[in-house]
Amino acid sequence: MTSLYGLLGVSPDASADEIRRAYYRAARQLHPDVNPEADAAAAMRRLNDAWAVLGDPVARRRYDAQSSPPAPLRPAPFRPAGPLEAQGQPDPAPPHPPRFVRPSALIVAVLLVIFVVTAYAGHGSRTPASGPSPTSTPSAAPAAPANTAVPSIDSTGAANLLGECLQSEPGYDAVVPCGQSNLGEVVMLASASAQCPAGTRAYQLIGRPQWVCLRPSTSG
Repeated sequence: MTSLYGLLGVSPDASADEIRRAYYRAARQLHPDVNPEADAAAAMRRLNDAWAVLGDPVARRRYDAQSSPPAPLRPAPFRPAGPLEAQGQPDPAPPHPPRFVRPSALIVAVLLVIFVVTAYAGHGSRTPASGPSPTSTPSAAPAAPANTAVPSIDSTGAANLLGECLQSEPGYDAVVPCGQSNLGEVVMLASASAQCPAGTRAYQLIGRPQWVCLRPSTSG
């Protein structure tokens, strides 16, 4: 049985970005809009099911945990029976020799505790430097000029919408730059709204039977 990683053509240790690119590449080849094969719709559904699991970090970890085989059991080492065990009686457990803590090990442990306490106290007394936060998000790209022509979906085809941002216009959907006002970025093509993974919302294209899964963009 082919694994979900095999359906996307990636290895189990592939990064999230590699899995996303593999899904986009396969979707452009398998989508019924561009693939005339009879089983293209079924292949696209299997691809969407794989992306719904591997594209979600929580669902991917659950899938990896269920797919990992259990560790093999190792047989216990052979031990010859003692004189009492040969007569049907258990041998008494051998006495454990007393353990002594070496002075050098005790000194090392004390020094380690002092080092940890000193490092923690020094870290707590530091004052964070002023300046922009390293996790601050970059400003959104400037919006496109008002007279910029935007192509409609009828001129691009549903299979080419992956990674594009959509905006609803009267009577049709338009592909717009992600830096200006939009409905969201297309991250997945679907045949039903229930196929969209967590963190996205389903949107049916105007005048078309296809659904797309939108992820909120910077200006959406």
